[in-house]
Amino acid sequence: MTVVVPTSLAGVIDALVASPQAMLLAGGTDAMVEINSGHRHVADVIAIGRVPELRTWRFDPDAATVTIGAAITYSQLCAAPFDTWMPALSQAARTVGSPQIRNAATIGGNVSTASPAGDGLPVLAALDAVVHLLGPTGGRDVAFAEFMTGPKRRWGVPRCRCADPVGSARSRFRRANDHPLYRGRTVHRRARRLRGTHRV
Repeated sequence: MTVVVPTSLAGVIDALVASPQAMLLAGGTDAMVEINSGHRHVADVIAIGRVPELRTWRFDPDAATVTIGAAITYSQLCAAPFDTWMPALSQAARTVGSPQIRNAATIGGNVSTASPAGDGLPVLAALDAVVHLLGPTGGRDVAFAEFMTGPKRRWGVPRCRCADPVGSARSRFRRANDHPLYRGRTVHRRARRLRGTHRV
């Protein structure tokens, strides 16, 4: 097994071109479960946790969007400024595993895994999020609903953008098992006015 640890997006893309079947690894919380259970066999790994561009977020007040790097952890999403800008996503982040898991698990991993158990995914769907994909020929935006083609099925290195809902919408997240009448996960959003596009 080879492990490559790039420190730039260009380095990640070069490593993927050199080894297209390599597994991208950020927090590894889902990957380790699959590997330990024998459901996944890995030959090469590209660890993306040291790529600065994937560990940052950006707020664009003109476009009313928030861009979230794929390596942002769920612990970060629980805290400011996300708890003010996107309260439903922040609340969903608090339901992800234990504090140790939230410290390692990333939003990019959650999106890339496309697991039906992904706590943040219903919120991103409700926000009409957009996934920004990067590759050797450049980048492109894909609607979140189109990016996830089914359970554990998706199609790059995602970076997330969501619109800033401050002052324009109120949202909250509730897990289904928190209420006896619900099955699955539900997102409740009471919007008065929604501006811009929601991007992941």
